[in-house]
Amino acid sequence: MGFTRKIQLISLLIVLLPLIFATAIVTYIARDELFAEAQSRLVAVREIKQRQIVGMFQDFSDNLQAVSAVIASQKSLDTLSDIDETLRSLNKSLGFYDLFIIRDDGTV
Repeated sequence: MGFTRKIQLISLLIVLLPLIFATAIVTYIARDELFAEAQSRLVAVREIKQRQIVGMFQDFSDNLQAVSAVIASQKSLDTLSDIDETLRSLNKSLGFYDLFIIRDDGTV
């Protein structure tokens, strides 16, 4: 191998090695940043979904308490036919499929 060829090879290595090293470092840093960004987005989605689910159950609880208050206002469960229209409108407005009123003895 001639002197000129050795100089060319050394010059090429002097240029390429730092470039390869810098590219590897930038790639490693970018990978870590992408993972951190993805994780933060997943955490944000988890928190949003958690708030939605808690809100849904709170709405469901509030709706059931409203129906319970209407039923509790009746002196006797035998007179529920008097508030049938109220229960039907509550059923439609609250989005329930059906309402079942169960006595303490288990009678539906």
